[in-house]
Amino acid sequence: MNTRSQRNQKLNPVSPVAHVIDRTSHSPSTGVLLWWAVWLFWKSPGARWLMVAFTIMIGIASVCGYQTYQKRADTIEALEKRAVWNRTIQRAAVQGVDSPEDVFGKTLTPEETGRARIQKMIAPLPTSLAYTGGNFLATLNPSPMMILSAGVSDLWSDRFNVTAHSQLKNLQREEIANSYQLEVGTWDVTMIVVYFLPLIILAFTYNFIPFDREQGILRLILSNSIECRRWTVINLFVRIFIPVMIVLPVSILPVIEAWGSEQFQTVLVNAAVWGLAVILYGLFWMSSSLLVNSLGGSSLQNGITLSLFWVILVVLIPHGVARTARSLHPVARHHDLIIQERAFRASAEANQSEIKEAYYREHPQITMPTKKEDPYNQTRWDAIRLKVDSRMHPLIRGAQTQMQKRIEWCRLGTIFSPSVAFQSVQEDLAGTSLAHHSQFVLRASEYDEEFKEFFQPRMMSREQLTLADYEIMPTFQYQNIAWNQDLTLIIFSLFSLSIWTCSLFVIGFRRLRTEIALGVRGD
Repeated sequence: MNTRSQRNQKLNPVSPVAHVIDRTSHSPSTGVLLWWAVWLFWKSPGARWLMVAFTIMIGIASVCGYQTYQKRADTIEALEKRAVWNRTIQRAAVQGVDSPEDVFGKTLTPEETGRARIQKMIAPLPTSLAYTGGNFLATLNPSPMMILSAGVSDLWSDRFNVTAHSQLKNLQREEIANSYQLEVGTWDVTMIVVYFLPLIILAFTYNFIPFDREQGILRLILSNSIECRRWTVINLFVRIFIPVMIVLPVSILPVIEAWGSEQFQTVLVNAAVWGLAVILYGLFWMSSSLLVNSLGGSSLQNGITLSLFWVILVVLIPHGVARTARSLHPVARHHDLIIQERAFRASAEANQSEIKEAYYREHPQITMPTKKEDPYNQTRWDAIRLKVDSRMHPLIRGAQTQMQKRIEWCRLGTIFSPSVAFQSVQEDLAGTSLAHHSQFVLRASEYDEEFKEFFQPRMMSREQLTLADYEIMPTFQYQNIAWNQDLTLIIFSLFSLSIWTCSLFVIGFRRLRTEIALGVRGD
């Protein structure tokens, strides 16, 4: 038996790759090597079942992400439609239109008739209109990219009901949080990719060199004048190509959802960048496996090393950065702010007459209403609320400033952990990052101040609203996909991820030497 046949006995006797290599008299093309690598991967124990399980996970995460996005979009759309409906009745009322049916040109339901009666009654009254909820909203409209990444949207509110109540009350979360949801977190594609895609790739690649060495494939490769580094890289790319290709098709979901809308082009670009980030993230873990395999260890040693690598980069560093940010930049708890506001209000109520008189002294252009115009002395409570808000303003702004500093510190994690860089890109593209929600809250608090700046003088003078007042009422404006604002952060995160990937790949590739990494000698 010739030498080549003896080497072939170390392989699976039914392996067509062994017979093809054995009969190859010249260096095979890249396409042939690619076919060999695909066949060997597909015949790996458990490979197909693992891919099926991963596909099911991605499918479930996509459905959950779409349901989360659709629920939020429908809720905000319903609230905005209700506010527009109310505003239509109010404007018609100050114009002297008596019948709501004339406004909409149709017969209203009993529920709509009752609501229209209330809106018509409060339309000219600034105090009643300002204190009634549902008329002035600050909303963070979700991007279709939220289908892929829910981010912190389950923890931070995406809508606020702005009224004449205190700013702290206006900026509190209205919906009741699901305690189970908060405990287990969101189930979306980004979460699956961040945590499970590395494990899938490492499971397929942790022993790709030791396995080929133990099975005699590397000796056969060398005996046929095939460069081992060439075969190793092709084999490695095949093992990450399939799991990455399972993830990439879901990026079309937000594009389909945005089809025909004004967001379509932005979502299309974001989806492309999202896919690029997934590819880079997969290549990073491929490079990590290449580096560890190039050290020449056994399958067990490689598995332990890569597991530690995953724990450090995906769990320990992100958690450590977040804990450090919370320690360096503590943010006042909402509970503490409520207690402080109550103390300020109690102090203001003890001096209510002086606070009211001081307001009119400081605003001589506003005439104090008579007893008949203000029979219940409502202006007293409006002055107290204004005083409390003025004392709470530094505390609220201080908490927002601390949150911004915490976010800036957490962004340092993109340097030390590719998983943080990847997740930052995904959440920024979806508009669901902590930075997006923090900016939204800041803009909502500014809108709250604009709202009260408009209504406060009219409430204190008890003058009725006119159509001209409705024309200049402040409205909330916020761009939910701040592409230009986040472009620098996205580029930096992708650059950091690329540097990690290229560095590990170059080091691992250069270490692929026949005697050291492969453990075999050529003929």
